[in-house]
Amino acid sequence: MNRELDGVFFRVKRDGKFDNVCFSDLEEFEADEILTSCDDKWILSLIKILSQTLNDLLNTCGFADADRIMLTGHDRHWLIQMCKLMGAVIRNVGDGLGIVGGCGGDED
Repeated sequence: MNRELDGVFFRVKRDGKFDNVCFSDLEEFEADEILTSCDDKWILSLIKILSQTLNDLLNTCGFADADRIMLTGHDRHWLIQMCKLMGAVIRNVGDGLGIVGGCGGDED
């Protein structure tokens, strides 16, 4: 399901067709492939975007601003795990809110 919650799109091939998929809608193996090919600076940027997305979703539900996580002093493994965790959280919040969204990819 492509709900386009975080706005960070990747071109992935699924079922023989290419599709534009948000990070939070990626399968775990797709996220792994992307994250292992990116440098730490890019991963840190993604964490900031995912953090803001999660904050926005929580605010939509009436929660106060989510605490900002400390993004310095962590190794690459921690950064990758944080991206995957935040993507999964966003996906699960979207599921809980019943957000279905539209398909962001090609139709053919």
